Amino acid sequence: MLTTIWERYIFREMLKVFFLFLGCFFFLYALIDYSTHMQDFFVDKRIQLSHIVIYYSFQFMKRAEMLVPLSLLIATVKVLLTLNAQGELVALQASGVALKKIMRPLLLLGTCCTLFNLLSAEFILPSSLNYLDRFREEHFKHSFRGNRKEPIHVLYLKDH
Repeated sequence: MLTTIWERYIFREMLKVFFLFLGCFFFLYALIDYSTHMQDFFVDKRIQLSHIVIYYSFQFMKRAEMLVPLSLLIATVKVLLTLNAQGELVALQASGVALKKIMRPLLLLGTCCTLFNLLSAEFILPSSLNYLDRFREEHFKHSFRGNRKEPIHVLYLKDH
């Protein structure tokens, strides 16, 4: 499929940007989630680092249906804008390469992401949701499903 140098170049650039944005988006999600559950992780001494890693890997599988298409969209736009700004798209079209052929690496990555989301929704997501539910019931005692009476942390001032 990726037989020419320019196809491999476009595909490699797409992969770089795709995984950069996917990693950044999930890192931000994990950071915010960890900050909300940090108290539960420190209070419960039974939670090990391996449990937290498994928890966030299953969280990734749960959130992949949103993160993967968003990262793919941003990667596609970024790579196409970069190719256009550097004049590479014009050079490829001037050399006689059809626009459909230029888009092949982008469609290949899009197809791979679609298959990943489909297979993960069918085979991985049900077990990960079960694990996440059990993990929340066992370890998140201070969260909104546990003993906390208020859904957010409230600090009442003296003058209300």
